[in-house]
Order: sequence, then structure tokens, then C-alpha cells
Amino acid sequence: MKYLTVAATLLALSGIHEAEAAQCVTATEHSEAAIQQLEESWSRAYWTGDTAFLQCLYAPKLLSADSRGKLTSKEDDIASSLKNRGKQWTSNQHAYTRTIKMFGNTAVATSFKGDDAHGFRVTDIYEYDGKQWHAIFSQDTKY
Repeated sequence: MKYLTVAATLLALSGIHEAEAAQCVTATEHSEAAIQQLEESWSRAYWTGDTAFLQCLYAPKLLSADSRGKLTSKEDDIASSLKNRGKQWTSNQHAYTRTIKMFGNTAVATSFKGDDAHGFRVTDIYEYDGKQWHAIFSQDTKY
């Protein structure tokens, strides 16, 4: 009986992890539309502190460069998003001009807001692992 209880507990725990893994899906479609949606979802997740989504989206070795040139890791970026937990988010994606280019299993999304003299540009690079997209690099540039 003791062994049945242990086996049942282990089976239940493995089911929990499988359910969590199944929920950790960013975008499965290999398309520009999927990247467009990820750009919006990534912004929402960061600015509301949705660390579960970020954990799922970010590749293990994600690098991010801020507007001052400082490089941060996946862990740093997720920790930084915690200050936003619980905040309301309103999409401002319409304020940006976005271009998405696909190169096989790599996608590059560039977003721009501003004019020739002053602006803000974000470049995000994604990699498709055969099942879903993961962010591998991001850079913010102010000028």
C-alpha cells in the first residue's frame, strides 16, 4: 500500500509538470503573424510583470542590450519585470512602425517610433525550435 501511495504521488507530480510544460507555449505557427503577436505579448508580459510568460518566451541564453548598451541575461530581464507586477497595460503598438523579416528558423522584428532626429528603435531576434518561437536577443536604441 505504501508503494502505491508513493507511485500515485509521483504520477500526480509528473502530471503537474507536464501540464505546466504544455501551458508554456509562446507561438507555434512559423509565420510573420506569429512574430507580430509575440511582439505584442512580450511587451504586455514585461510591462505587467508576467514572469511565467517571459520564462517561457526567453531562450536560456537570451541577451538583451538596453539603450545605454548594458547587456543583461534572461534572469536579469525577468527580475527587472517584477517591478511592473500588477500594473495595468495599454497597448501602444500602433505607435510603432514594425518590420518583420524571416530567415529560415530565425525572425528579426524591428520596431520604430519617432522621427529622423529623435526616436526609439527596438530589435528583437527570435529562433524557432521546431515547435515554438523563443526570443534570443533584444536591443533598445534611443537617439
